Amino acid sequence: MAISGQENKVLSIPKVPLLENPNHETITRIVNQYTQPTKIDLINWKEFPYKPDVEFQLAYTNDYLLLVFQAREQHVLAKKTQTNSRTHHDSCVEFFVSFGNDPNYYNFEFNPIGTVHLAYGSGLKNREFIDPTLIHQYISAQGSLGSKPLEIKAQNTMWSLSVLIKKEVFHYHPNLQFDQLKASGNFYKCGDQTIEPHFLSWNKVSTKSPSFHQPNYFGILKFD
Repeated sequence: MAISGQENKVLSIPKVPLLENPNHETITRIVNQYTQPTKIDLINWKEFPYKPDVEFQLAYTNDYLLLVFQAREQHVLAKKTQTNSRTHHDSCVEFFVSFGNDPNYYNFEFNPIGTVHLAYGSGLKNREFIDPTLIHQYISAQGSLGSKPLEIKAQNTMWSLSVLIKKEVFHYHPNLQFDQLKASGNFYKCGDQTIEPHFLSWNKVSTKSPSFHQPNYFGILKFD
């Protein structure tokens, strides 16, 4: 999928032991033990220069992805509470992933209070939402700021989000196995309706205007 000449980052994703009673603290502890934080720090569009401090960690077990985000920003916005609502209007962290040679990809988008937006398709205008019932059953997202809508203005606020993603939520890949899986993807931080709109990525995106739905600019994800 990568554009010819584009330098794509490579992320190694370690396998970790099975979880017992997973929660925000245990997920964070395990990913801290087996991974190092990775920055989401590329400003691809100079007209949006604001750069909050953001990093992520990703690991897996036989059945789960373990994903942790840490962010520090001036304006924390989290108004969306309905699954598959426009979480990118809030303070938002995102994980896009494609498996093997599949031209389609999943886009996971989370706000600080754990509201999930998840869809699948080949581009921005060709997407199918994952059924909210599956999302509620197979994704657990816990934020350090709680679960109620909030807006924290003009403060240097640190927040974190831990996400447990069971493989069954990948509805279009019923036989998915994470071990040695070949995948590609990108990680983002945005906030379309925050005081300072921003659009950061892990792997470079070379479009004229902000657009995260760009599988040609995904980096390489190596499941160890």
